[in-house]
Amino acid sequence: MLILHGGMSHSGWQAPLANQLQSISPDITVVCTRPAGCGLNEQRGDLNSITAVIGDVVTQIESLKRYFKRVHLAGWCQGAQYAAIAEARLGDELSSLILLTPDFSGMNVSGLS
Repeated sequence: MLILHGGMSHSGWQAPLANQLQSISPDITVVCTRPAGCGLNEQRGDLNSITAVIGDVVTQIESLKRYFKRVHLAGWCQGAQYAAIAEARLGDELSSLILLTPDFSGMNVSGLS
C-alpha cells in the first residue's frame, strides 16, 4: 500500500496507520513517500506542478508493481486529491483506491462560528 500524505503533514504522521495496518494484516507492506516540497525535502513548499506530483505517484506505483502482485493507493487529506487523479491515470494498475480524511470529531469547535 502506497500512502500519500497531506500537504501540511509528512510521512512520519502515517506511521501509526502503517503500524495498525500491519498488526491487522502482517503480510501487507506499507510505503509512505515524501512528495517534492513536503516534509524534510530541502525545497519545501515547491511542488513545481500538479503534473509533476501526479507523475511521481504514477512512477512509484509502476515501480511497486514490479515487486508486488497487488498495489493499493491510499491518499490522506490533500494526498487523497493526488491519489484520485493518479488513479484516473493508472486505471487497472491499482488493486484499490482508499481516500482518507483526518478525524476532527474530538475537536473542541465551540469557539468557531
